[in-house]
Amino acid sequence: MPNYAAQVSIDRLNGLPEDIVTNTFYFRTTTPTIPDSDMDSIKDKIVNFYTFLHASTGKSIQMFMSAVLATGTQTNAHLKVYNLADLKPRPVIFKHDFFINAAGGAPLPEEVAVCLSYNAGPLAGADPRSRRGRLYIGPLNTSATSNTIVGGGTRPTDAFLNTLVEAGLKMMGDTTVEWCVRSQKFQTLAEIVRVWADDAWDTQRRRGPDPTKRMVRDLAG
Repeated sequence: MPNYAAQVSIDRLNGLPEDIVTNTFYFRTTTPTIPDSDMDSIKDKIVNFYTFLHASTGKSIQMFMSAVLATGTQTNAHLKVYNLADLKPRPVIFKHDFFINAAGGAPLPEEVAVCLSYNAGPLAGADPRSRRGRLYIGPLNTSATSNTIVGGGTRPTDAFLNTLVEAGLKMMGDTTVEWCVRSQKFQTLAEIVRVWADDAWDTQRRRGPDPTKRMVRDLAG
């Protein structure tokens, strides 16, 4: 049963490779070989994760994404699929470019993200931590944040959180291509059975831009 890593790289407006935003998804299939249908299923799952308009919220994840992502092109997001059975450095076995149509609202700081968490079902003798994973969704625009103060601070909107979990739910439940959590310790994959998103921001400092200016004042003497 083949196991796959699917890496999504999203270009930023500045075009710098070091500022590309990445997320990695893992899948396994019930087929003994690697048919084209598996690659098509993975492609559809990934593209829909970012772009599908969910009836329950009237939103897609891309509608909350920041305009600091590359625009004016039809290929600002790039999917590369790897067979985890291959030796490192693994060759890319499938590629697909697509477009994340980021909304034009005011951007939040690039470091700001919201975590979509997920887990596989319990397994006797297995550390539960090895069966959990997370995706950091961002950069975001201001439509992702509430205008009200809750618990002493601003929070992600319910519409954004619900859109995240709907996107996760849509990835689950496929009997042919299963979305999985990968245990880095044991190098195993397990089917995801639950997704959730909390109303707290995460900070991904590596996604922040380098400074372009510095303000300095010296004590007059």
